[in-house]
Amino acid sequence: MNSNIVNKRPVYLSLIIIIFLIGLSFVGEIRIFNLKLKKIDFFADIRKDSTFIKEKQLSKLMQENIFNVDDQRVSLDDQYKPNKSNYSFVHLKNFWSSLESEEYKEKPIRIAYYGDSEIEGDLITSDLRTLLQRKYGGSGVGFLPLSSVDARFRNKVTFEYDEDKINTYALNKSKKTYDFGISGAVFEPKEDFTITFKTLTPEANYNLLRLFYKISDSVLTQDTIPYFFVNDNKIEISGKTNYLSQFVIDLNSANDQLTMNFSPNLMRVYGVSVEKGNGIYVDNFSLRGYSGTTLHKIPSENLKKFNEYLNYRLVVFQYGMNVLSDSVTNYSHYKNQMKRVVEYFKECFPKADILIVSIGDRGKKEGESYITDPNIFNLIKAQKQLAEETGSSFINLLDLMGGVNSIVKWVDKGLAAQDYLHISRGGAKFIGKRIFEKITNFSVNKDTLQKR
Repeated sequence: MNSNIVNKRPVYLSLIIIIFLIGLSFVGEIRIFNLKLKKIDFFADIRKDSTFIKEKQLSKLMQENIFNVDDQRVSLDDQYKPNKSNYSFVHLKNFWSSLESEEYKEKPIRIAYYGDSEIEGDLITSDLRTLLQRKYGGSGVGFLPLSSVDARFRNKVTFEYDEDKINTYALNKSKKTYDFGISGAVFEPKEDFTITFKTLTPEANYNLLRLFYKISDSVLTQDTIPYFFVNDNKIEISGKTNYLSQFVIDLNSANDQLTMNFSPNLMRVYGVSVEKGNGIYVDNFSLRGYSGTTLHKIPSENLKKFNEYLNYRLVVFQYGMNVLSDSVTNYSHYKNQMKRVVEYFKECFPKADILIVSIGDRGKKEGESYITDPNIFNLIKAQKQLAEETGSSFINLLDLMGGVNSIVKWVDKGLAAQDYLHISRGGAKFIGKRIFEKITNFSVNKDTLQKR
């Protein structure tokens, strides 16, 4: 074989790889089955930085979408004044009435907060819950699943268990219809299953335990008495029903640790709630990689039963991270899918208000810098229209964070991760505080509240 040909093979191979990478630079988002790959920019390090030009273009986009946010304004102190056109709270009648009438003093009221990994680990909801409970009462983190990817990195409570001993069925893992609970998941022990909950702060301690379950079909037709254990105490369930039920246990004193054990084939478990006293509870319903568009697959009879047991007055939907795509500029299809979800929840929670929280700022690499992804404005516009068309309240999270390119400043301040997408604990605390201020600022709206 000609030695010159052999010696040139590495050169040919390198040229082919370079041509392939250059070609990928002109291709948008790549999907392989359910895997989404980021766009490869072969010229990123040699392209002239166009951030300044892009900022002007982004500001124009915001004006065209009626967001009117000053792209130079990013303030994280008490002087922060967001643009009022990006918020609407005229549809918080039921929630505000519950606060004004002090209903929470007679019985707990709750907020169901749905989202993707942006609220995973109890982000945002933990800080919102703490502020609400300090003002209106209550203690404990509320609803907890039996299995979750954030089980060991929540900041108020952690739970330990053997994942191999339980089957988890969730909306983000299956497109099929199933007997999901309010969290979008349901759990079925396949062996003796033990889970231990540990609270990490005194304000998360509790003295009341609620278990949400259904008796297995096989048990309903037998003489078997279903049971479970709480701290080694055997609890038998006397009534056998095939609908979603709750079992309430008074633990007598405040607890910071609780161990439960379930035998297989006795019951289907939807989760537990740990509480202490009347007040307000914020339930975190996060599903990683989820868009929220199939929440209507949760059986309505299950949602209505949860509402009967837990008295929801506000339902929050915060999605968008897993919806945004370089290949999509018109999000009307997504809006219509979520419209179905919102209307479904309004039917199941007739006394609860709906709050839509838009996607927050997301960075996109442009040259050597990151800027706000221009496609965000198309998605936020659809989310704002969703709120308007369904009679829901609305928060523009991009504006709340500080507007155009705020994600860059958040990363610099340690409020967001280096992926220019996910927020940190510090960023979550900021957002939780701002949402708290907005949804509880009803004193100046009493006239409006009385007229509606």
